[in-house]
Amino acid sequence: MKKTRILTLFLFLGLMSCKCAKVNSQSTDELLVSNPKIAQVFSDKQLVVIDALTSVDVFNIVPQLVNGTKDRYSNKTKYIKKLDEKEIIHLFNLVLDDANYDWDFKDNLPFSPTAQILLKGGNHQFMFLYSESTGQMSVIDIEGQQVFKINEKLIDYFNKI
Repeated sequence: MKKTRILTLFLFLGLMSCKCAKVNSQSTDELLVSNPKIAQVFSDKQLVVIDALTSVDVFNIVPQLVNGTKDRYSNKTKYIKKLDEKEIIHLFNLVLDDANYDWDFKDNLPFSPTAQILLKGGNHQFMFLYSESTGQMSVIDIEGQQVFKINEKLIDYFNKI
């Protein structure tokens, strides 16, 4: 089931890349074979959201002093932009590439997100959160959160949005 969904996702990205600028030169089969660890990142429900993707919105996460306090902060999101098709393809080409993750990293660093990418599809949604201080990305939905150490290409992407 999950392998079929991943194959559908790569096919979706391949079709979108034909409509927009070609950003990935690998075929669907090559991507699936060369990125086997991606199944660890996305749940079946998240793949359903990606299949039915309707919007991808980017937010900055900014700490804000809680009213009436001197040292308590809460996080506030600030809307930045909605990604167009070309930007969505670029994002997924990065997050679906095994080479952009440090799979051997085992340290538990404090995760303090500075950016959020909200993905909506059908009646569901999930998010990517990015921690600039630790170089980590989280995939989060109503069922939980997974944190991954990411490599330079993905870090550069998040730092530029």
